[in-house]
Amino acid sequence: MSKFVIVSTARSGSTVLCRTLDQHTRIDCHGELFGQNAVRTRSVNTPRDVRAQLDVEQRNADPAGFLAAHTDDMPGEAVGFKLLLSQLDADFVHHPSVVRSIPYDIDTVIDTLAREAYEIVFLWRRDLVARLDSEIRFRIGRGLPDDAFDRLTTDLCLADFDMQRVSALRVLARLREAGCREPVPFDYEDLVAEPDRIGALYDAMGASDDGTRIPVKSVSGERPEPSVHDQLSASQVAAYSNAPSPLATAR
Repeated sequence: MSKFVIVSTARSGSTVLCRTLDQHTRIDCHGELFGQNAVRTRSVNTPRDVRAQLDVEQRNADPAGFLAAHTDDMPGEAVGFKLLLSQLDADFVHHPSVVRSIPYDIDTVIDTLAREAYEIVFLWRRDLVARLDSEIRFRIGRGLPDDAFDRLTTDLCLADFDMQRVSALRVLARLREAGCREPVPFDYEDLVAEPDRIGALYDAMGASDDGTRIPVKSVSGERPEPSVHDQLSASQVAAYSNAPSPLATAR
């Protein structure tokens, strides 16, 4: 059995990818094991007593033991979970109005990924404009006025685009320094446009291809209010809608 972790920024398709992998007959994929205030495990194969015993506080106190409890001795060919950049990068800034701290030891988490030879799946969303629009829709929809995403400016949009790239570079450098496996790059837009590309991900995990694919997503074309498009020039929208993966420049 192999272990894997999907490293991604928020609103970049990591949730749908995790759900797709968890539907595979021989893969178990948790969600955000390192969410700030919650642990999102898959509920089918994780024993109930483990879920009851290992809460957020215990995870924060012993990240390595927590990971072992949720990934060791699992059935199937591969087991994994997802880690957002904001859960690995203490300097990640969601928004100038959002101040968060990471309650567990990041170095322990990364060193565990290296020691246990996790396959590192780096998921990028090259359409940073659509990513930020999705973030705005998500946060305003949840009623998070303190985030101030309803007071969008050009500078905030550009700062967000830069943060995604810079944070990814910091995380990729830290993974490399720790001796983790070389990340396997995947692009969300490519996985959606060409579903068979997920077969390469199964190969990287050492899992058989049982035909499971990311479901076709219907796009409404509606933009949130406000929208990133309202703050950028046409040339800026074009440039940030096709941003190359930081993994290409990190090597």
